[in-house]
Amino acid sequence: MANPADFLMTDGCPWVDLRKWSGVPNVRWCEDQICSWIATPANTWSNLGYIAVGFFFFWFTRKEKSENIRFYGVAAQWVGWTSFIYHASLTFATQVFDFLGMFVFFYLILIQNFARIGIGACDRVKRNVWIWTAATTVVSSTVDKLGFPIQGLVVLLIVGILVTEAVASMRAKTKVGHRYFFLSLFFLGIGAAFSASDVTRKFCDPNDHWIQGHALWHYFGSLALLCSIFHYRQFYSRETGRLSV
Repeated sequence: MANPADFLMTDGCPWVDLRKWSGVPNVRWCEDQICSWIATPANTWSNLGYIAVGFFFFWFTRKEKSENIRFYGVAAQWVGWTSFIYHASLTFATQVFDFLGMFVFFYLILIQNFARIGIGACDRVKRNVWIWTAATTVVSSTVDKLGFPIQGLVVLLIVGILVTEAVASMRAKTKVGHRYFFLSLFFLGIGAAFSASDVTRKFCDPNDHWIQGHALWHYFGSLALLCSIFHYRQFYSRETGRLSV
């Protein structure tokens, strides 16, 4: 958990009561907080990238037969809005909510990979996403208090995605295209580098409420989400919507 002294605690400012009640997040980003409903403007408004991608997914999948592919729009909206609320408020409670949004999308990817391997049914992907998201969110709110950073769970999910993607690709009956998968990883890597430069203060201007390293993580992360749908779309029949690997 970060030092509460690093966060705005002025009585009368929005979110302060919730911040005092639930605690502060376990990370302090570079951007200075202001006494407003949008405590960190750059890190908050940059989540519009995820939300825009989510709306694109709704349009792109409007005639899609696969429920799993249609769910991408919902998942991207969860990522965008939960992160928006978190960075607007900067409380531990909304940080857990932020990770809930990320869990929805990462589990959508991971559980599809398990289905490609033959572990779990294609028509149960959405249900399993919600079950595992709920369970992991409960775990994350507990382990962070015990000293295990909540971000570690996301790292484990990403490792799981990489491993299951490799296994599923090796077992596939037809050649799997990986252009969009690697492009997604490329954008994710760039975004992670900017985010790391923010938290380590290598790229840091606290008074800049337009561009921050973590805000760039959101922009590049939204591009990673955008690429992911094109990778996973190849595994579904356009006629039946069934998983075909």
